[in-house]
Amino acid sequence: MFLWPCALNFIFLFNKNNFFKLLSKSLFFMDVENWEEKLAVLRSGVVPASKDDFKNALVSAVARLVPDERFGVLLSGGIDSSLIAFLCKQRTDNFVCYSVGLEGSPDLAAAEFVADHFSLKLKTRVISSDEVPSLIKDVVSVLRSPDVVDLGVGCVCLAAGRLAEADGVRFVFSGLGSDELLAGYSSFLKTDDVQQEAWRRIFGVVKDVKRDVALAGALGLDVLFPFLDFDVIKTAMGLPPDLKLKAEHKKFVLRLIAEDFSFPEEIVWRRKKAAQYGSGFDRIISGLAKQNGLSKKAFVESLV
Repeated sequence: MFLWPCALNFIFLFNKNNFFKLLSKSLFFMDVENWEEKLAVLRSGVVPASKDDFKNALVSAVARLVPDERFGVLLSGGIDSSLIAFLCKQRTDNFVCYSVGLEGSPDLAAAEFVADHFSLKLKTRVISSDEVPSLIKDVVSVLRSPDVVDLGVGCVCLAAGRLAEADGVRFVFSGLGSDELLAGYSSFLKTDDVQQEAWRRIFGVVKDVKRDVALAGALGLDVLFPFLDFDVIKTAMGLPPDLKLKAEHKKFVLRLIAEDFSFPEEIVWRRKKAAQYGSGFDRIISGLAKQNGLSKKAFVESLV
């Protein structure tokens, strides 16, 4: 399940049964298929926005989502999850960051740097290569998906989620949505229309939400997605393209916001790989595929 704050103090929830609930004084249900309709309505109301507008929207979204109990933050050391952890710290100390990866994982090292700099509680786990086949089977048993990216990202989500589960927390923050909104993917470097690519990505983000929700749900966890807050989406889509992509710097506006909060340059300008690469899981999956004489795609399909 994910909790999704939006305007009018309503809260959206999404769980693995694939429906939305809108909670206020009354309760009613909306089919997840209405996601595109909701975005279409939101899109019609987008107005030009500044860096400060977006910063305020993100700060407010995180503040609305912070639970009244101990919770977790999935921390990769990237700019988005680092900002989430920092903003949570402005509200409370009652949370723990979680990070996983293979030996030598750059994401693990970056998460440790962020946690040390901001005095965050961090729990990490170095996954041995021998553990990966079993972890892959567990991810496949939940997702039943032949998608290579889903498997790599899923290994990270499940392994980190297990740390949170063992810690007894129910809610974990995720940075999902920032890449879609703020030009975090390589496809943005190849397009002539950054905004159109962002809309395409955010319209399709439900697939990734379902993946993360399914894995978290298998552990009894609820996922909090501040970048999927309606106000955050609307404000992000009002930003000019050069606040999303500046030269080779993706998610440029987040880096400027991090500078506003006096983040060290090592965090602000770090070039982070996708979770499956930065954690090291993709390398192991590729090796297992090669051992079986298969392409990565064929190997993953053979597991489903």
